[in-house]
Amino acid sequence: MKQPGRIPRRHAHSERVRGQFSQAALTSGAGGAAAHSTIRRGADAVDYTLAHIVRFQIAKLREYEARLRADRNCSIKWDYLRAGKIDQPHRVEELQLADIAASAIAAAFECDRFGNTEPRYLIEMAPRLYRQAGNLTSYGLKMHPWNAAAKAAYPWVQAL
Repeated sequence: MKQPGRIPRRHAHSERVRGQFSQAALTSGAGGAAAHSTIRRGADAVDYTLAHIVRFQIAKLREYEARLRADRNCSIKWDYLRAGKIDQPHRVEELQLADIAASAIAAAFECDRFGNTEPRYLIEMAPRLYRQAGNLTSYGLKMHPWNAAAKAAYPWVQAL
C-alpha cells in the first residue's frame, strides 16, 4: 500500500528537481508566489506552474530562469524541467494546495507585526511532507541557508 507523502521510486529524480526549483522560486525572486508541479507518467521532464501575483509577468519568470541557468552554483537539472507557467489558483487546484503549504511555512519562519511566529501549521503538516531517507530538510523542506546558524535559530525543525 502506498504511504501518504511518499513518492514512487520511478519519480524520485523528478521529485527532487521539482522540490529544488519550487523552493528556489518561492524564496528567491518570485515574489512569494505559490508553486506547484505535475509529474506525468512516462514524461521526460517536470512541468511547474506559479500562481499569478500582481505585476509578475511571464517575462520576469523567464528572466529568473535564465539567471538560475547562468548560476554555476545552481544544481537544477534543466534537462528534466520544462519552462514554467503562470496561472490563477481558481483554475489550478494544485496552486491552492501550494498556497496552503507556502502560507504554513511562512507563518513558521516570518515574524508577524508583533514579532511572533506560528510553527503550529507546519508542524501539523510535517508528517505529509516528502522525506529522503527520513530527512525532511534534504528535499521535503528546503532551507536556505541550512547552516549552523539557521539550525540554532530554528532547532524545532529537526524534530519535524
